[in-house]
Amino acid sequence: DPHEDIQKTGTAVLGIWNERVNLARDNYNPVRTVILVRSEDLSTFCIFEEDNYRYSTNEFIWEENRNGNLVGMRGERTYFTWQPHGSQFTIHSEIPADAIKFRVRKPDAIPQEKILSAVGFNDDWVHIL
Repeated sequence: DPHEDIQKTGTAVLGIWNERVNLARDNYNPVRTVILVRSEDLSTFCIFEEDNYRYSTNEFIWEENRNGNLVGMRGERTYFTWQPHGSQFTIHSEIPADAIKFRVRKPDAIPQEKILSAVGFNDDWVHIL
């Protein structure tokens, strides 16, 4: 049960992350992650890279949030979230000032007839049974 000893579980989660960073560095250097942040309407984005670091497991206090996820804290700042039900590990990164920010214009809708014509659709593709 990951909730039985939250601190022990959080330490184990960071240990797994650290070992994966070690394995990646055995084959590649540097090891970096590209982070894409998007707005809810999918029109505005921000992208940046950061190094993948090993984290000292004893620097973080682990707590359970209202969703049943474990969060790794240092002071008032949340550094990690681990979702035990999905085994998803999130590192909360601060967006750097030099991150690339861009907007994408939503394209106009293409009429259905134009799409069907472009793919060569024919009524004999579908047979009602």
